[in-house]
Amino acid sequence: VEVSQNGSYQIRCKWLGVLPLKTIKVHTVEKQEVLVSGSPVGIYMETKGVLVIDSGEITDREGIRRTPAEHIIQSGDYICEIDGKVLTGKRQLMQLVRENQGEPMELQVIRHQETIKLEMTPVETEDGSYKLGIWVRDNIQGIGTLTYVEPNGTFGALGHGITDIDTNELINIASGEFITTRVLNITKGESGEPGKIQGTIENQQNIGTIS
Repeated sequence: VEVSQNGSYQIRCKWLGVLPLKTIKVHTVEKQEVLVSGSPVGIYMETKGVLVIDSGEITDREGIRRTPAEHIIQSGDYICEIDGKVLTGKRQLMQLVRENQGEPMELQVIRHQETIKLEMTPVETEDGSYKLGIWVRDNIQGIGTLTYVEPNGTFGALGHGITDIDTNELINIASGEFITTRVLNITKGESGEPGKIQGTIENQQNIGTIS
C-alpha cells in the first residue's frame, strides 16, 4: 500500500496473493450520518420560465373566434424569454403582452430540453385587452415526505421526479420552499394502487428552501 500526501491510497491487487491484477486508488472520506425522517411536508416550487398548460380560443374585437397559439406553441413548453427579456413569472408575461399592443413577439422556449425561438402575435379581445390564447403556470404546490436530514441542515425528499398534473411532464424547477403541512387525509396503498397523502400548506411555517 502506498499513501499519498492528500490521504489517498494506492492498493495493488494480486490473485492468490502472487499474480498482479491491477492497482486501485482509494480515497478516504469522513463517516456520514443522516437523520432518517418520513414526516409529511408541504412543497412549493417555482418553474424555470412559464409553463404552457394548453392553448385555446379567444374572441377578438370583431367578435371572431381566434386561436393565435395553435400550431405554434405546445403544451409542456417553457417560455423563458420574450423579446430578449428573461421571463420570471406569469404576471410579467401578462404585462409584456399588455404593453405590446398587438405587435409580433419573439419567444424563446424550452421544448423537450431544447431551446427554440417562436413568433406569436397577441390578439385584441372584446374588452380591449391583448391575449396570446394560452393557459400558463409558474408554480406548483403539493405534499410529500421528508426522507432524511443531514447534521448541517441539508435534506432530501420524495426521491422521484415531480410531474405537472395537466401536461404530465416533469417540472423544470428553478427554486422552491419547504413548508410544514396539515394532513387532511391518508389513503393506504394497495396492490397496483399507490397510497397518497392529502393536506394543506395554507397558514403553515416555512422550514427550508429547495434548490
